Amino acid sequence: MLVYPEYPDTFWSFKHFLKFIAKKAAFPPLGLLTVAAMLPAGWRLGIVSKARFRYWQLIVKTFFVKRRALPIAMELAIHGFHFKKVMKQVCRS
Repeated sequence: MLVYPEYPDTFWSFKHFLKFIAKKAAFPPLGLLTVAAMLPAGWRLGIVSKARFRYWQLIVKTFFVKRRALPIAMELAIHGFHFKKVMKQVCRS
């Protein structure tokens, strides 16, 4: 069984570094503007798209397995949607 070891509190740890930059947390919670920016993509990919099952499968699995990678997963889903849309236009011409 692999166990995540606890490292001693040193000068270079995040705990002390945050004091120097006057921040309370390394990753602050998402604000209202960030959530509002994700809504159009969530609507288009998660509700309107034919691939909505795969989109929600990716989002839910990422949420439970590696929560910190959720914004990256959403960004990659958006890039994939855009790539598919552009390639359809290119192939038609």
